[in-house]
Amino acid sequence: IRSSALEADSNDASFAGQYDTYLNIKEEMLVAKAIVDCWISADSHSSISYRRERGLSLINSGIAVIIQEMLACDVSAVVFSANPITGNKNEVVINSNWGLCESIVSGLATPDMYVVDKGREKIIESVVSEKETMTMQMEMGVGPVETPLLMRSRSSLEEEQILEISKWAIELEAKMGW
Repeated sequence: IRSSALEADSNDASFAGQYDTYLNIKEEMLVAKAIVDCWISADSHSSISYRRERGLSLINSGIAVIIQEMLACDVSAVVFSANPITGNKNEVVINSNWGLCESIVSGLATPDMYVVDKGREKIIESVVSEKETMTMQMEMGVGPVETPLLMRSRSSLEEEQILEISKWAIELEAKMGW
């Protein structure tokens, strides 16, 4: 159960982590509660402080709640169609880790990082981290687990996967026009 708002990912602000998200919720009453909690999080102290710091309206512009099927996965990634560190628009940056993406977006684990040159469709940087923790589905919700020793220092994505993911990012960027 994820929150989404018009102001969440704009040119001037990113509300990543400000609004609540609930993963792997299976019971109907808990889904309903999570929806309400997502709505409430739009007016949380941290959201209001974030708006104030950026000179935005202190009144939220509305929030939607998206209910998605939870998919089990072996590896997940966050992808940027421009390098968020250097601002280089000719690079795709991929952060990945074993298990669910929650370990990446929450900062629980240091993910692997791959940089792909858009023009040459070539990996120009690859940093494989020691991934001690990953997030997995539990009976209800998700939680951190120790990454098996054999997987910790192994790349979470193969070269073919890295290039395919970067291709998708490039195609989406072209389709959106930005």
